[in-house]
Amino acid sequence: MGDRDDRARKRLSRTPNRGLTVAVLAFAGLCSSFMFTLVVPLQAELPTLLNASREDTTWVVTITLLVAAIATPISGRVGDMYGKRRVVVVLLAMLIVGSVIAALSGSIVGVIIGRACRAA
Repeated sequence: MGDRDDRARKRLSRTPNRGLTVAVLAFAGLCSSFMFTLVVPLQAELPTLLNASREDTTWVVTITLLVAAIATPISGRVGDMYGKRRVVVVLLAMLIVGSVIAALSGSIVGVIIGRACRAA
């Protein structure tokens, strides 16, 4: 009976591979920074691509920075309350949904909404 308890205890108390965790977080950080700066070289082309004014297309960059500045402290607090893993999964899902919205949208409004979801 004692041997079975020891095996159950080991299975429940295993620690995750720290190297893999660091690698995944580093990759996510690189992807996040890439997503933020992806649209900057296209800024001059956006009015033509989206049939919108230059003033409207500046919101594509502005909304990303604005939402990120608001969402970062909120998601940190929510992560402390409900668990970091759960919050990271929700934020990654929002990034995917926002990317799909921005990619499939042909208007400036859809791109702005998609970029806002990706920045959260």
